Amino acid sequence: MVSVKNKLVGLIITKDNYASAKAKIEAADIIVITGDCGEWIMQRIEDLGLRDLLCNFDGILIGHHAGALVQLDTFHESNLDNTFELQEGLGLLSEFDVDINYVEDEEHLSTIIREIEDVGNPVVAIPKNSGLLIVDGEFTLLGDSFVLNHTHLDDIYRAYDSYRYDV
Repeated sequence: MVSVKNKLVGLIITKDNYASAKAKIEAADIIVITGDCGEWIMQRIEDLGLRDLLCNFDGILIGHHAGALVQLDTFHESNLDNTFELQEGLGLLSEFDVDINYVEDEEHLSTIIREIEDVGNPVVAIPKNSGLLIVDGEFTLLGDSFVLNHTHLDDIYRAYDSYRYDV
């Protein structure tokens, strides 16, 4: 039996400064990025000057909630007026989008339609207690996660209309 010891580091970007964050990143084997607002996470990463350090990190990078979104080249977040707005991410992952905490409702279906039609990317829908594991470019869907693309648009529109018009 082989025992592997990894150093897991938590960045507290509300408290860390560049020097402390840099030291933690350089000492880490695993980094977890978590938070509720990808725009805010990206702003703090930029403010602290951590983009290059994170993009060149050679260990395991785990994203939870918005921490998963910021790993994409662009991402969207739900907002109160239900508009679709892309934000710039770290660019570690590309050519797909994720919909975190997916439930079939008007809001989620609307943003999935926009991503597929306007951007052209497939969307990995990730309900609660589900996930997506990417190792060396190979995707493994966990739990109830699933992929939607342009071939699913008719079904997505039917579902969207049923919520929108209470059909």
